[in-house]
Amino acid sequence: MNISLPTLAESTSKVLKIKRTRKCNKTREIDFQLNYTLMASTPEIRITSKSPETSESILFQIRSKIPADIRTLIGKETCTSFTSASFDDSLYFNELKTVTTGRILLTSFVVDSTQSFLRDYGIISPEVVFVSDYQEKGCGRGKNSWLSPLGGLFFSFNCTCREAKNLPFIQYLVCLAVIKAITSEASSVLLRYGIASEFIENLKIKWPNDIYYKNTKIGGILCHSSYANGMYHVTNGIGLNLDNVAPTACINSLLFSVIEEFKCEEKNRKPANFLNFEKVGKEKLLAKILECFEEYYQIFDSKGFKALEPLYLSHWLHSGQKVHFSEFDSQKSMALQIQGLSSTGCLLAGTNQL
Repeated sequence: MNISLPTLAESTSKVLKIKRTRKCNKTREIDFQLNYTLMASTPEIRITSKSPETSESILFQIRSKIPADIRTLIGKETCTSFTSASFDDSLYFNELKTVTTGRILLTSFVVDSTQSFLRDYGIISPEVVFVSDYQEKGCGRGKNSWLSPLGGLFFSFNCTCREAKNLPFIQYLVCLAVIKAITSEASSVLLRYGIASEFIENLKIKWPNDIYYKNTKIGGILCHSSYANGMYHVTNGIGLNLDNVAPTACINSLLFSVIEEFKCEEKNRKPANFLNFEKVGKEKLLAKILECFEEYYQIFDSKGFKALEPLYLSHWLHSGQKVHFSEFDSQKSMALQIQGLSSTGCLLAGTNQL
């Protein structure tokens, strides 16, 4: 039996349609599968700032870059849309400890892609971060798409880079920031249950820009750069499976599994309850990621990536990994072993350790 619910909300900004499918078998057991079709031809964007001293003219300047057919709200302007963003800007700003990064926040319930939005409309200020509950056209490396279901953390933010040779390392800084932030927030949850570091030890970087838990991908990073006014402007897009049940495991479900396993090993155990489980939240995690990025960026800007390379290599999956190299037009291959990163940020492999 298929039941199509009527349109729940309609406004000048967007329409949300939910199609609910029920399947009933002979034993009258009911399985529910929710399929969400979200259409955002003209998404609604809210712009807020952490600093009271931030001039409204700056916020309106950002608004002026956004086409008029996209409804844009400044600060606490009233939202009449049913599908407003779930992201709590007050909680986020309370947690944010950066000097520059992410102090101007754009939020939306749904958008094609936070990355494309900032790039298409020339919003390049390092103060800006854009978060959306859902992306219709999230993108990965090359022509890969990034599935962006509700519950994930999807955002893009900006930074600058003076020299082209340093651009490849920006994605590594973002990877380090994401790892450190997840480690911090997950540790806080696990310590409440007396668990030290079992989850943390399994967080890894897959070169060049994926985040893994054991063999499961839980996040990806994509960086785009442009050149203007003597400076490279980099837009960093991040997608994290935080609290979504599909397409793969998410951070909170993996954390709960660790807690559940720990509870099972206790003599007088009380079953772990997912409903009462205090999860890692979007707002705190994003604030921590941007704080960590700003910390690593300052080191990178003054000392170069060499100062951070040992830390990066300690988190990645590839130490000692064997690969086979062959010329494009050759049938022969050579066995190599990954040794680290080159001075340009590429994989460094050789034969001397085989």
